[in-house]
Amino acid sequence: MTRKVIGITSTFLTNIFSKPSRLQSKHECFSVKAFPWSTIPQGLDPKKDFRVAFITSKKKLSKLAVHRNRAERRVKASVSIVFPDMAPKGYDYIIYILPSSIPIKWEKLQSQVVQAASRIHHLSRNETIKSSRSRTTQL
Repeated sequence: MTRKVIGITSTFLTNIFSKPSRLQSKHECFSVKAFPWSTIPQGLDPKKDFRVAFITSKKKLSKLAVHRNRAERRVKASVSIVFPDMAPKGYDYIIYILPSSIPIKWEKLQSQVVQAASRIHHLSRNETIKSSRSRTTQL
């Protein structure tokens, strides 16, 4: 079932880009970075919602808008199917789309999105465990 993916506005992107993130996953067609919400965006629930930004650059992907739009549509459709069920909630995701996302078969693209979501989910659990351990040792 496809659900609408909530986008990130350009005003928030500058704040997100300035933060480093250990939660990232690189694949053949795209790379994903995840950033936990420092403050909860208005109207969103951190237990149910997440936001996604798709980046398609002229320099890396293609100078033709047709190719950039097609790559973005394909990755966006795949993310809207996989991420609502598998990706951690309460995060901002930035997805950098690469040129190989245009000719790749749909099944392979889907499997890469599933791998990215599960990897970020695994990394986010490890990071929350580490942060909770450091809080208990400080007390």
